[in-house]
Amino acid sequence: MSSSLVGNTKGRTRGRRNSSIGGGDLDASLSQSLNKSLTFGSPHRSKSKSGTSHFGNVKGFHVYISGQIASAQLSGVKNPVCKYQMVSGSDWDCVKGFIDGESQVSRNVVTSSTEPSVVWNFPLNVTYKTTNVSGWPRLVVSVRDAGRVIHGYGTTSVPTIPGKHVRYVQLFTPVSASWIQAFISLFTGEPPDFYDARFTTANDGRYAARVKSAGVAKVEFSVYVTGAGSLGYDFGEPDPSSVEEFRPPPHPVS
Repeated sequence: MSSSLVGNTKGRTRGRRNSSIGGGDLDASLSQSLNKSLTFGSPHRSKSKSGTSHFGNVKGFHVYISGQIASAQLSGVKNPVCKYQMVSGSDWDCVKGFIDGESQVSRNVVTSSTEPSVVWNFPLNVTYKTTNVSGWPRLVVSVRDAGRVIHGYGTTSVPTIPGKHVRYVQLFTPVSASWIQAFISLFTGEPPDFYDARFTTANDGRYAARVKSAGVAKVEFSVYVTGAGSLGYDFGEPDPSSVEEFRPPPHPVS
């Protein structure tokens, strides 16, 4: 899948160094339940204004994550917008970069089942400091149209091996649990949606969620780790000449 295609990149980009995901849209009980369901702890969302880590003088190691959400194969949406969130454990401190962001509006044109139908090339850049590997960051991707209607969720772990990596993330959308809900959704024009995109990274409750395939997104990572040897971790050395790639079965588009 090539990401060299040029889409309509007119729009706006934005991001936050530390996000309070959920906000007023989630009541307190739902937010607490969701935080508990994340097996690796709730994401760290605090950073001092001076930019210093909350670890102080505690020894830790740094994980540098960069790359881009390159493109996707989608159907049924004309002008998709991609939003990402980095979800990590409570021992992970974001010391630089952005843990969430929203891409420009791009044009979706389906040409074949082997080429991307939409191109974002939306950059990822975040640096973490931590003392252990528990709660290794995960990337959550959500795709919506200009009317904020959901057209796909997806999640993948940030590669643990230093170097360049390519991940093809399967996208999915929720499905109504009953015919009554399906009728209401059809009548109101609002399809089923998750209250919080972090639900895709949780274990509790996911078994009851019905979903359907919505496409595939291509994500490119570049990972670098420093200082891990002092804590007994060995991630190996990155090989700039190689690119590890994981490709799922092709997604049929129409």
